[in-house]
Amino acid sequence: MGIFSHNRLAVLGVVFLLITYLWHWSIPTLKTVWSKNIYDPVVGFDMNVFINPSPPSAKHLLGTDALGRDVLSMLMAATPPSLTMALTAALFAAVIGTLVVHSQHIFGEW
Repeated sequence: MGIFSHNRLAVLGVVFLLITYLWHWSIPTLKTVWSKNIYDPVVGFDMNVFINPSPPSAKHLLGTDALGRDVLSMLMAATPPSLTMALTAALFAAVIGTLVVHSQHIFGEW
């Protein structure tokens, strides 16, 4: 653990991963607070925003896209599938890497 804590990029990666997981767990709470008509990532549209895409504002922290949808809510909706894909890729890489190293240990260098 000491080697890991001295690597700034590794610590930054873990912090980013923790923030992403906190973001993921906050989605159900925000869905109950935010208006579905405005913040739904697929059909949401803010009728009070006349210029699309709009810049960030107090109501839309990352602004809106060309169709008037809130960019932050779209990013939040994309978090669960992204985390699932990242976890699957990491596990797959770990299994393949372990098998390759283990086979080199048994059969020698190729």
